[in-house]
This record gives sequence, C-alpha cells and structure tokens, in this order.
Amino acid sequence: MLDVFNTDAYSTISLTNAIQTLPYVPSRMSQLGIFKVTPIKTTVAAIERKGKKLGLVPAQVRGSGTAATSPRDPKRILRHLECVHLPINDEVLADEVQNIRAFGSEDTTETVADLINSRLETMKQSIELTKEYHRVGALQGVVLDADGSTELYDLFDMFGITETTHNFDFTLNAQDMKVQSQAIIRLMDTALGGIPRTGIRAMCGDNFWDAFISHASVQGAFERFQDNQFAREQQNRGGFDAFGITWENYRGEVGGTPFIPTGECRFYPVGVPNLFQEIYAPAPFMETVNTLGKPWYAKQKVLDMDLGVMLHVESNPLFICSYPETLIKGY
Repeated sequence: MLDVFNTDAYSTISLTNAIQTLPYVPSRMSQLGIFKVTPIKTTVAAIERKGKKLGLVPAQVRGSGTAATSPRDPKRILRHLECVHLPINDEVLADEVQNIRAFGSEDTTETVADLINSRLETMKQSIELTKEYHRVGALQGVVLDADGSTELYDLFDMFGITETTHNFDFTLNAQDMKVQSQAIIRLMDTALGGIPRTGIRAMCGDNFWDAFISHASVQGAFERFQDNQFAREQQNRGGFDAFGITWENYRGEVGGTPFIPTGECRFYPVGVPNLFQEIYAPAPFMETVNTLGKPWYAKQKVLDMDLGVMLHVESNPLFICSYPETLIKGY
C-alpha cells in the first residue's frame, strides 16, 4: 500500500524543495529583511572580531584538515559557534491514507501529497516561530533555547562586551522623550564610531510602548500619526517616526511569554551592511554532507511493518549581530 512513498516525489530533495514553498508563520524580524542569509558547508561558524566588527571566517570541508588560524593580533579574537539544530518529527499512518486513496487510482500521489504537505506545513510553522525567537534573541545579543532561560549563546559574554543600557523615566513630564531619544542617538553613534547609518529602529515591549506613546511629549505626535490614513495603512512596514528614531510595538509571544520583555525596548541601527547574519549549516544526511546549508530540510522514512511514514523537518541556523555594541537596551 505504501509503495507510493518510495517514488521520487518523496525523496529528500523533493520534500525539501516542497517545504520551502509552503507558507510560514508571519514574523516581523523576517519581514524587515535585516538578516543577511549566509549558507556554510560546516556545522560550526568561526566568528572573528576585529575592532568592533564581527565577521565570518570562510568555512572548510569537514575532515580536510584545513582550519582558520587564530589571529596573533591581540585586538582580533576568534570564536567558534555551532549552528543550532532544530529538528521535529511527525507521522502519516496507513489508516489515514486508507481513507483518501482508491485502489489503482491515478491521483494517489497527489492525494497523499496533500496530507503530507499539511503535516509539513504545521511542522515548518513550529520551527519558523523558533527561528523568529532566535532572531529577536540576536537583536538582544543573547539567544535563548525554547525554555526561555537556557542560553544557547551570549555575544556580549563571548567577546567581552558590556551591554549598553538606558533608563527611561516615564513619570509624567519628568523627562522629555526628545531629550531621551537624543541620548539613545548619541549612544548609538558612539558605538558605531565612524560607521555610517541611515537611521535607528526601536522594538518595544507592550508596557514600554504604552508608556512611550502616552507620554505628554509624545502623545500629540502619535495621535497625528494615527489620524493619517496612509501612515495607518503602513504601520506594519514603517512604524512610528519620532525624535530621529522609528518606534514599533513588537508583537511576538509564545504561551503568554513575550519575545521582548514588556518593560523593555531594543534599539539597533538601520543601514549598516551585514549588521545581522542568518547562517545555515547543512543537515546531517549523507546526501547533504559538505554542501551549502539550506534554511529547511525534509525527509521521510517508512515505519516498521509498513504502518506509515515518519516525517522529519529540520533547520540548522545561527543568528548573530556583527556589531553587538549597537544593541542598546532601553527600560
């Protein structure tokens, strides 16, 4: 009955190509397009810090004996980060297929593919949500595991960087938000040194956002922004521009836990080349060894006694910020 799963339509390459065309969970950081996608041939990325900038060291073929040499310049630091392995499994059982296929039918493959694609889509959505969580982690300099507490990697600690923070006092009329925004701009320009930028963006947690837009020095400008029909239609793209910064209420959470803490705001520069990098390692399959990594992989295996097939989806990403000093926390 399950010979259909042994056709070319269910090979690793076909499944991987199919899953990359499925819709994914909407994600703001992905929509902004600030992460440069970089595939590598190994599972470990060598990250070099020279001055203030982090950069990738070229990947080498595993087992070749060739490796990057640790720099002798004391101002240059070389660290290795292993790409995160994000696998998820599910099954399609024979009984599920039984009710949607007819013996000798010519559209069997297409019908079964609909069921498989439905399962793949659900699996992909789970991983896509996790990747968005990691992108936001890179925005904060610390990427956490799914439990929300286990650190996968801390860019500040790894390179001996002290995180820059700024305390906002939202007591009514206590502080002009224009003055506080100027303080953020100065901190950002100091962190960048001579590196040019085109702007600064702020991703705000709910409580921070509410306090900001209701402050006396902001409220009028925000109300005018809301009254503008064009601006209201473009909020998902542009955010609210005020005092030289683009402000946005980031909305992303799982199980009631927000990706950005409600009382915080994360600032980062716009227009800095390769500021954020999204690195992908190859999957641990024979056919993918030493090939450039893809954002997604899918594979299937027939279960014992031909009871069905196990579906496997995975991604092997690494999200980093090349200028951790520019990741300013407001609270």
